[in-house]
Amino acid sequence: MAYGFLAGTRIVEWGEALTAPYCGKLLAELGAQVVKIEPLPDGESGRGLPPFAGDIPGAQRSLLFEHLNAGKRSVALDLESARGRELLLALVGAADALVEDRPLAEKERLGFTFERLHRASPALVVTSVSPYGQTGPYARHKGYPSVSFHMSGAGYVTPARVERPDQPPLSLPGRPAAITGGLIAAAGTQMALLARRFDGRGRHVDVAEVETMLPMMATPINRYAMEERPEARTERATGVAPFDFFPVKDGYASVFLVQEAHWQRFLAMMGNPEWAESDLFRDRRARAQYREDVAALMQPWLSQQRKEELYAEAQAMDIPIGSAREMDEVLADDHFARRGVFQRGRHPAFGSTTYIQPPYRTSRGRWRPPAPAPRLGEHTAEVLTGWLGVSPREAVDLVAEGAAR
Repeated sequence: MAYGFLAGTRIVEWGEALTAPYCGKLLAELGAQVVKIEPLPDGESGRGLPPFAGDIPGAQRSLLFEHLNAGKRSVALDLESARGRELLLALVGAADALVEDRPLAEKERLGFTFERLHRASPALVVTSVSPYGQTGPYARHKGYPSVSFHMSGAGYVTPARVERPDQPPLSLPGRPAAITGGLIAAAGTQMALLARRFDGRGRHVDVAEVETMLPMMATPINRYAMEERPEARTERATGVAPFDFFPVKDGYASVFLVQEAHWQRFLAMMGNPEWAESDLFRDRRARAQYREDVAALMQPWLSQQRKEELYAEAQAMDIPIGSAREMDEVLADDHFARRGVFQRGRHPAFGSTTYIQPPYRTSRGRWRPPAPAPRLGEHTAEVLTGWLGVSPREAVDLVAEGAAR
């Protein structure tokens, strides 16, 4: 399934739900062997997260879990038992890196702090991804990706514009803080593994979800840092026009025209209407002042357009107009089909499913759909035998005593 960049690299993933599992997913897609540690008796909490195939909850039916964990191996351990903790410590010692998102208090209680792991395995890379990082006043606070998103201030610049400053902050779909956190954690893990090739030393990679959102906030942060002036939430709404989504014949189109050249080309596309000659619309600031009038004058022409045809014509004229698509339209796009973005695979619980190819291609190697997400403890005996040299009889005894499954 994977590109082979990290072939032969062993990763232990000890996390739940989103951020660490997404990091592990990215590393698995690069060819690493990712072993997912799941706590007994019920396994990782992500197994119970919706949406479910056919809207029917049950084992192996979480579509989110499938997306995040395809191609990994599952080892189920009782980490509340001394033997289970010994097994996890041994697995980490046999790995190149540990990716974890466990709370500090839990790691301290179970004996899995970076300091202890580093003493036992000086070459081990440990990547800790958490809401606020491993240090600072918030280090022990519980958090969720939705909280991390808004702690960064991102909610006050979402959506792209607001009509009134008293509108509440909004969230983006898809848990962006978890995705950026997992992405940066995967990048940091690879950098630490690369550095180890030169000096043989392991490192602690400390990733805070909230901080991975801050680069997206560069404009309002820099403005306040330099001028001590917060960005007005209505400023972007009044500063440029047209800059919005507009109804068209079969949906919506995005018309975000910042440059004057784009506006002039758009006028040509509309047939150079007489109203555009008014001095009221002489430049983008003037158009922004009368944005409602501009929108009303544009709308009759836009209402006769189809969004995909409008997009194609705008491309030909170098105008930034896009088609606001729904999911069925995304999946049916010929461009994505030709690039193999969505590939079908078989799943033992719910039959045919769709896998998303990583958003990069290489001149060597070909990506194929991964193996389905593992059942709870599906690879426990295999990994304990292959990584630790545990005999088949010992593996049976570990299951019998409840330390593993």
